[in-house]
Amino acid sequence: MAWKRPKSPIQHIDAEELRHLTVYNPETGIMTWTGKGRMQKAGAEIGHIDGHGYRVAMIRGKNYQVHRLAWLHVHGELPEEIDHVNMNRLDNRLENLRAADRQKNSFNKVAYSNNKLGIKGVHFSQNRFVSQIMVNGKRIHLGTYKTPEEARSAYIDAANKYFGEFCNVG
Repeated sequence: MAWKRPKSPIQHIDAEELRHLTVYNPETGIMTWTGKGRMQKAGAEIGHIDGHGYRVAMIRGKNYQVHRLAWLHVHGELPEEIDHVNMNRLDNRLENLRAADRQKNSFNKVAYSNNKLGIKGVHFSQNRFVSQIMVNGKRIHLGTYKTPEEARSAYIDAANKYFGEFCNVG
């Protein structure tokens, strides 16, 4: 059965339409146009890099992050969020993408730029290094330590326990 364009001008794209308009290479993470759309040149990489460092593409009047399109192209559905395993927002190889929810995706982050120590989960207070972790919206105190290394170690142990494969202690 031939693919037919939906009547509504702005509607979420489905896997069938996406596969009609694009080709995705899961080994390189590059998605290109098939040339079957009105303005797209066949073989050209889709999209541009936005201000947040993601590649995004406009399809039928709506912007889509290309890593989400890659997942849809392969799996035919979209999870709540998609995490880049190596934290490189432009690496859209299938092996670097995994389904996640908001909380799991937030686990795979580095220390905030305003963290004066540069150690995730650790801050300095009253001549001690305090280690803590946030789980399910609740802050868990992991202890106070004499050295930043001890506090970081406590955070790493807890992060591995609570976050599993999404753990990033950077």
